[in-house]
Amino acid sequence: MTPRRLGWLVVFVLLTSAGWLAAQQAGSMPQWPGITSRDTWPNGCVDCHKITAAGRDLRLSTTLRRWATQGTDPSIVAVARSVFPRATTLQGRHPDVVNTITTGALPIPMQCISCHKSQGRPIGPVVHLIHLSVKPKIPASASLSERSGGYCTSCHLLNLSTGAMTIKGGSEAR
Repeated sequence: MTPRRLGWLVVFVLLTSAGWLAAQQAGSMPQWPGITSRDTWPNGCVDCHKITAAGRDLRLSTTLRRWATQGTDPSIVAVARSVFPRATTLQGRHPDVVNTITTGALPIPMQCISCHKSQGRPIGPVVHLIHLSVKPKIPASASLSERSGGYCTSCHLLNLSTGAMTIKGGSEAR
């Protein structure tokens, strides 16, 4: 296990333990999706990034198409710049990958991870900062913690036998 993965596992265990302890003191069991309660996000990203009941299109294909044609939101670029290697040049536009992610052999986000990894641009820290942190606040989006409680298991699967964490994935609904 790499030091980075070990670090994330330690963070998960500490947060989980703190929540469990607080719940025990309050007399109730915490509701962690996929562990102590039903998993309402079995496909990870695509379960939130979809067309909402109000008709708002939050699909990643739509977002990436906009980033390729109109440019990426400066807040997102700032987050990426803060975690990508210093030598990385960011143009403010995402390459057009809509066809790749909608018809590729890998589910979302594995397709994204594969490409970002091959280019030395780690996407994990960017996704965590955008979805979990209060700062920087991305305009017109609710953070994961505001939408779902910010559970690790909203996006990750915990193997209760081995303790290994993996990333959930799925295909976009058309």
